[in-house]
Amino acid sequence: MARNVPERIKTKGGHSPRARIHAAWSPIGQKMRRTALLRGLGAALAVLLVIGLAADAYAQSFFDSLPSIQGLDSAAFAGDTLITDSTGKKVLADVGNHGDHRLAVKLKDVSPVAVQATVAIEDKGFYTNQGIDFQGILRAAFENIRAGHIVGGGSTITQQLAKQQFLTPDQTVSRKIKELALAYELSQTYSKDQIMELYLNKSFYGSQSYGIEAASESYFQIPASKLDLAQASMLAGLPQAPTEWNPVLHPESAKLRQAEVLRAMVRSNFISQDAMDKAVAEKLTYYAPVNKFNAPHFVDYVLAELRQLGFQPGIQQLNVKTTLDWNMQQIGESVVASNMDRAACNARHNNYGCDPRGVLSSGLVAVEPTTGNIQVMVGSPNYNSDGGQINYTTIPRNMGSSMKPYTYGAVINARAATVDTPVYDGPSPLVYKDAYSTTKIYNYDGKSHGVLPLKKAMGNSLNIAAVKVELSIGVPAVLSWMRSMNVRPRYVIANPDGSFGGYDANAPSDEYGPSLTLGGYPITLLEHVEGIATYADKGV
Repeated sequence: MARNVPERIKTKGGHSPRARIHAAWSPIGQKMRRTALLRGLGAALAVLLVIGLAADAYAQSFFDSLPSIQGLDSAAFAGDTLITDSTGKKVLADVGNHGDHRLAVKLKDVSPVAVQATVAIEDKGFYTNQGIDFQGILRAAFENIRAGHIVGGGSTITQQLAKQQFLTPDQTVSRKIKELALAYELSQTYSKDQIMELYLNKSFYGSQSYGIEAASESYFQIPASKLDLAQASMLAGLPQAPTEWNPVLHPESAKLRQAEVLRAMVRSNFISQDAMDKAVAEKLTYYAPVNKFNAPHFVDYVLAELRQLGFQPGIQQLNVKTTLDWNMQQIGESVVASNMDRAACNARHNNYGCDPRGVLSSGLVAVEPTTGNIQVMVGSPNYNSDGGQINYTTIPRNMGSSMKPYTYGAVINARAATVDTPVYDGPSPLVYKDAYSTTKIYNYDGKSHGVLPLKKAMGNSLNIAAVKVELSIGVPAVLSWMRSMNVRPRYVIANPDGSFGGYDANAPSDEYGPSLTLGGYPITLLEHVEGIATYADKGV
């Protein structure tokens, strides 16, 4: 019986399955398989190479975009300018940028308990980690996922320094990656003590205070080196929420935060429970930030001098010891205030020098003759009053008969007279004519005093005698003598409409008339006092 044999199965190309399988494992088929495999591997490697090159390029671009961490130094941070009196003990001003206070100190000048408190509450693994706390990051990531937005970053002290110094506070993934990269670089470049010093000097502690030294001075009025455990634990808790935990604004919240810091210190074995209890029980006194200047006109004068010399007060941390005598300054301020109390601005004053606001003003300056040091500067009776910021010791004013000593000094210096040379004080009035006008000069009492020694003419402040002596050597000679002592009479410039157009301290000498010796050309009180001080020091 014949068997039912199916038709031979045909495949594409006319080969039977067996034949095709046989062909695949034949030497020719094996060669084809290897060729295909190599082509596949080559394509895969090409893709991986492209991906690798792209990743490498991105990584290179990312790291190139990071700021340089080289050369970090607390001394280069913006800092306050401290201006003190001649003893260096009385602070006249603590000048910060925009009213903020920034002081940088070395780590050795920070109380050790302040460092311990900072480590305990901010980064307990600070001394062992590589600038990054991966457990903290995972913990923060979980909290962020649970909250649905970024609420924290598990930042170490090194990361916080990286963010403060180099980055914006934006809560983005890109910024966080940069923070981690910079923190690792910082940990590989700087020692732990260097990083801690930078962090303590950079952090904001509230009350306009940047850096632990400024915070210590602001809240407790002591340097950071003197902080005790209670004070240090209070400050260490501030950087994370400097307003919410500000002890001046929110003492109860600040106390709770202090206790949290102290508990962290106990857990880190920095302190005992007994030490914590004593610190919590310690009653602390806090001070609000103060931006008041002592001797404010003098401080303004010093700041202007510093800027002229190329410094940046309030940005550069400077300690400026001045020549001011604080005890004498207080006496000077009292004298000016009491004199002004007695000088009511009545009708007579309105006619003879009361200023446009209807309020008299006054200034006082004292200079040590042998050194030229400014010891007292009172620019107005009340710096905080309307217009009180005007410094009447440094703006040009007419000085009247007190200018006469320059005329007598000029004639004696020119060897044209001595103190005993006779001078004729007359006639009265003395009539002086020039190309522009005729001037009549009188003595204060309206009389002529005849012939008398030069020293008596000066001692009695006789106007006629002074002008005649001035004319005997010429106004230009007197002007030159004044300028040699940095006394610079201003020629008053008039606008075409006759209004005041300013001063010219370098006007040609032929612009000046004989009223020079009578104070007709304004100078500053400071110039005047320094000029007369030259006489007191016998011309030195």
